[in-house]
Amino acid sequence: MARTNPHNLTDRQHKFINEYLMSRDLNATKAYKSVYPNCKSDAAARSSASRLLRSNPNINLYIQWVGMGEKYRDGLPWNERRDR
Repeated sequence: MARTNPHNLTDRQHKFINEYLMSRDLNATKAYKSVYPNCKSDAAARSSASRLLRSNPNINLYIQWVGMGEKYRDGLPWNERRDR
């Protein structure tokens, strides 16, 4: 899979983080199952999503980058916005 974005994420990793951040409840399991539809087990999706969020430094940097953009856009960090 080609890495075409400046954060050095695969397309699926990028989609996973966007799904995760766009969900009102920050549900990583649901975001993972949305991007990886072949994963049918909630336990497997929870484990894999957790692993991505904990152990991939590029994903953590991307989340921070998105958060900084949101902070400067409306004065609040993305996780404190009322419209979430």
